[in-house]
Amino acid sequence: MLPLVVLSPGFTRSRATLTSLGEDLASHGYVAAAIDHTHETAATVFPDGRVAAFALGTGWARTPDFWHAVKAGRARDVSFLLDLLLGCDPPWAGASRLSLGRIGRTTGASADAGARRSGAPAGERIRPPGSRGSQPL
Repeated sequence: MLPLVVLSPGFTRSRATLTSLGEDLASHGYVAAAIDHTHETAATVFPDGRVAAFALGTGWARTPDFWHAVKAGRARDVSFLLDLLLGCDPPWAGASRLSLGRIGRTTGASADAGARRSGAPAGERIRPPGSRGSQPL
């Protein structure tokens, strides 16, 4: 069974910034899945063809409510990816080889760290190292 690492870039950064890390992880036997966060990059294209444009640049006050919304959005993005990869009709033929107990996530920024702690949908499937029930990837 293969461990999965979700690569989540820093706030307003593209998944392309994590290409080298993803390639290195893959060369060591991990499955690396990089995501763009909706409204944080130039455009996010969904599997059904919808496009969500960049919407969180300048002009937004960085209030606690703003960061809460960013964290919640990031958690939804990771949950969407996990549902896609681990669901009954995954787009990748190797998905059946993923180890459900060995899922990790990189964090690109403090917004990501907060998303992990927010009790969001993906949170139960991703356990930080040292937490109860976690296993080394």
